[in-house]
Amino acid sequence: MSYSEMEEKLSSYLGDQYSADDWKDAKTTLFSGEDDVRACLRNLELLRKRYIPRRPRPRKNMYLNIEANEGDSKEEEEEDGDYDTQDQVGSSAQSLKVTSIPGPSAKDTLSKKIDEIYNNATKVSSSSRSRISHRAAWSPATLESRMYLLHVHRTATVYIAEYLHGKGFPVTMSPWLPGQLYVVSDSPRTIASSLPASHKFSVKDYYRISDEEHVMVEHSNIKFPNPSWVRVKSGMYKGVIGYVFGPDQSDLFVDVLVVAREFPYPRPSGCEALLDRSHLPKDKEVTDIIHNGKIIGCSYKGQRYYRGLLLKKFHRYQLEVVACPHADDIRLHLQSGFDTPFVNKSIVAFSKQFLRVGDVVRIITGVVPSKIGTVVSIDHRFGGSACIESTLDRHRE
Repeated sequence: MSYSEMEEKLSSYLGDQYSADDWKDAKTTLFSGEDDVRACLRNLELLRKRYIPRRPRPRKNMYLNIEANEGDSKEEEEEDGDYDTQDQVGSSAQSLKVTSIPGPSAKDTLSKKIDEIYNNATKVSSSSRSRISHRAAWSPATLESRMYLLHVHRTATVYIAEYLHGKGFPVTMSPWLPGQLYVVSDSPRTIASSLPASHKFSVKDYYRISDEEHVMVEHSNIKFPNPSWVRVKSGMYKGVIGYVFGPDQSDLFVDVLVVAREFPYPRPSGCEALLDRSHLPKDKEVTDIIHNGKIIGCSYKGQRYYRGLLLKKFHRYQLEVVACPHADDIRLHLQSGFDTPFVNKSIVAFSKQFLRVGDVVRIITGVVPSKIGTVVSIDHRFGGSACIESTLDRHRE
């Protein structure tokens, strides 16, 4: 099997006891001979003997490895030879070898000691102690949720963020640096075991961050004004200007009204248009969307359309705020008739950008409509404003 398949099988077999660091040498050695399977197995056997020494034969002194008699089998000589190759390169075949005293390893002894401390500290009853595994002290259930910073390959950042979010992890994409995710979990192992096999190696590092930084990250979540305009930065709708729909932005995704690029009926390629409901089938699959007693859209095959605009979810870090979109980019939004006052206000704000000192303008709203004046100053911030000089009651104001 391939390396990734082996990794997945090993993780599946060992379950929550699997630790990638424990098996790093073994996995590397298993693939050390490339296509030479015999070389791979020989190297793996040497590694096994390094970590799991042979138990002494009963006929020998358990503390001394005495030179083999002439009557020993060739198999024993081969085994001894392998051992010499690994542990005593260049040494005489007659030299003494170090052997392990039978009994529990240091790792097992440490695990048992940790269990004792854990049981005493938590006052676990004797009946329940028998059910605690040797990793109980480090079980994810015994740890409180913490925030971890994940360094991810940039091309996989959005996918992994959406995938982990779908698995129930609170995820925040770094607003400062690309390729960084903040994930709340009990341990990095829980995060790694939840990743799809195809993207396990897309996460390069895991770092636990401080509680202070945890608070800062949670307060850095971007919420877009409602209503407002945003530009999509990636994906099929890259470059599209959309209308932020609805104030609920509690998760990582934002509802945005955009002009659809895929239609449930044939359309000429490259044609931009609103959804025409008359082209949809006249059956129960099409349902009305009603708001304040009025039909404002329809739902068809899981997609929702408002006045011909598609309601689509985008990851908040796929979006950027556009204070004043070009009038051509929101032409179909105006044509749809959805939130016409806001769209008209945006078009007026866009037109204000072209005002210059000295331009002659007509005031169209307010206490002095229809008055003509001259622009004496402009301020393009916050939607745009201008100072107009005009004659009122024979006085210039």
